[in-house]
Amino acid sequence: SLANMASATVRVSRLLSLPPKAFEMPLTADPKLTVTISPPLAHTGPGPVLVRLISYDLREGQDSEELSSLVRSEGPRGLELRPRPQQAPRSRSLVVHIHGGGFVAQTSKSHEPYLKSWAQELGVPILSIDYSLAPEAPFPRALEECFYAYCWAVKHCGLL
Repeated sequence: SLANMASATVRVSRLLSLPPKAFEMPLTADPKLTVTISPPLAHTGPGPVLVRLISYDLREGQDSEELSSLVRSEGPRGLELRPRPQQAPRSRSLVVHIHGGGFVAQTSKSHEPYLKSWAQELGVPILSIDYSLAPEAPFPRALEECFYAYCWAVKHCGLL
């Protein structure tokens, strides 16, 4: 908590729950063709994937109803201490962060202090994947969740 209080203030820090629904993505080599991205299935069957969206500025799309419908409550919201423009344009870039911990420890929340600084210094939103941890979720569950979240982010980059 102390590290979070001392870290950069950001306009957006939201935990999102991505629904376990398959979706189609175009192939880079031939956009007329698609591939089906299935939700993570290993060991526990289909389930939501949690990701944390961190952005120094509130950007176009980040306050959309579609994205808001994915927000998972974490208790009371923090106060915004510094006024900034209401909404910045969409970013041309997105950092997808897979935190350390060897798929057995840590969460996106534990890495939030430095991710807030990155979001401020880089000027781009960051999507940190809160993958399931072993031993409750053995390999390859976390890897499947990371791949699913990455593909979801590519498909829905306009919201992020």
